[in-house]
Amino acid sequence: MTPSQPDESAGVLIAAVRLWSLAGFSLLIAFALYRLIPQALAAFQQPLSGTHWAILLIGIPLMIYSEGVKGFKQQFSPRFVQRTLSLNRSSGALALSLAPLYAMSYFAATRRRMLSSWLLTLMIVGLVWLFHQLSQPLRGVLDAAVVAGLITGLVFTWIEFHSQLQTDSETAHS
Repeated sequence: MTPSQPDESAGVLIAAVRLWSLAGFSLLIAFALYRLIPQALAAFQQPLSGTHWAILLIGIPLMIYSEGVKGFKQQFSPRFVQRTLSLNRSSGALALSLAPLYAMSYFAATRRRMLSSWLLTLMIVGLVWLFHQLSQPLRGVLDAAVVAGLITGLVFTWIEFHSQLQTDSETAHS
């Protein structure tokens, strides 16, 4: 065994943990999409009123901008990626095993950041409950807007992850 082998295996472990962080988060969003897309499509099984079309035509761009761009691209994604890439050998077993939750700031963050993450989650759960109370086609129209925002946010998170990996790789080689 050469002295570089422990460092190489540690590097592989950290790369796997970082991939787990991104994959775990992506699976969480994919599960939400799996639940929302059938509801969104169900809205189109019946005639939509002018109000429904207006909500759809305003809601989709609004959610792409407010959730996808403002929420994910400008706030969540850079922080998520930074915390993911901060994971290393000294991060501790809990952070490494629960990397997606660590990167989403559910623990081991500032008190304000953790509170913000948990409150946002509670707000989302409340909105999900509220949307479940609505009937079609309104529920599906609103879900379609949420789907657009989530897909946009997921793509921005992947782009940010790739961009930061490129930057880290270039920094390491210079």
